[in-house]
Amino acid sequence: LVTDYREVVRVSDLLPEGIVCSMASNVENATLIQYTGSSNAQMWEIKDIPAKKYALITIKALAIKEGIWNNTVKVWDYPPVNATVNVSINADLEGIKVVSDQTPKYGDEITWTVTVINHGPNDAEGVYVEDLLPYGLSYVSDDSKGAYANGKWNIGDLKAGGEAVINIKTIVDIVEATITNVAVVNSTTPDDNESNNKDNDTITVGPSCDLEITKIVNNSNPKKDEIVTWTIIVYNHGPSRATDVYVTDLLPEGVTYLSDDSGGDYKNGVWNIGNMERHSEAVIKIKTLVTLSNKTITNVAVVNSTTPDTTESNN
Repeated sequence: LVTDYREVVRVSDLLPEGIVCSMASNVENATLIQYTGSSNAQMWEIKDIPAKKYALITIKALAIKEGIWNNTVKVWDYPPVNATVNVSINADLEGIKVVSDQTPKYGDEITWTVTVINHGPNDAEGVYVEDLLPYGLSYVSDDSKGAYANGKWNIGDLKAGGEAVINIKTIVDIVEATITNVAVVNSTTPDDNESNNKDNDTITVGPSCDLEITKIVNNSNPKKDEIVTWTIIVYNHGPSRATDVYVTDLLPEGVTYLSDDSGGDYKNGVWNIGNMERHSEAVIKIKTLVTLSNKTITNVAVVNSTTPDTTESNN
């Protein structure tokens, strides 16, 4: 605010070391007569400012260096005016976590992918991710080349606009559970947006079992018109209860059904067992009459359940 009339007012502004001019300056309520010097050292001559009126000069600048920077403005022969800005380095780090399968079974191998993005504006130093595997997951491997250990992934420095990715393989060793795996990204560089530093993904593990079937014949070299007994044993190795268990056992040509000890659960080649607790077994004996000679007869039995089976090779 100029308290006496001046035909010409000169204004000079030398931007400090850590600040650079990013665009042309604007002047309000006056006319910019002269623009001299470099973008960081500027001088204006402004005409015709009436008494008790103002001219507004706006300089848009970019902070390029960390530090406390003092900017001095000189207006004609008035005392200089100072303003100070404290510039700190800042990096907006975002962590993203995704699992390869959200509904795995017991014993499945699944991969957790963690992506860290530096949205800037500055490079981030000392970047690391905390990713402790929760109960129900067992570590298998990762592709960080040694940077991931004891639940911590050391990324190091990450340039503005850059990203880092890790894939962590685990085995699911729990049933009937919901597991949430959390990753948190940190850095020694200040981050003014911590809302995106933490992310998670969740898996839901249902029940599963491992049913094993064994079939034995009491006489592997019978004669025609002899009676042979087929014994079928089903065992549930767990870890869950198996529901609606049944065995398909269609008698082949060359043997005729006589009887069984299932109490009526074996009909038309299907033995309905029902539910089986883990570490339990069910047994049936089927008596048949051999009706052919000079023939090899193979009798096959297959066990199934509505509960997912982790190992079908022994069914």
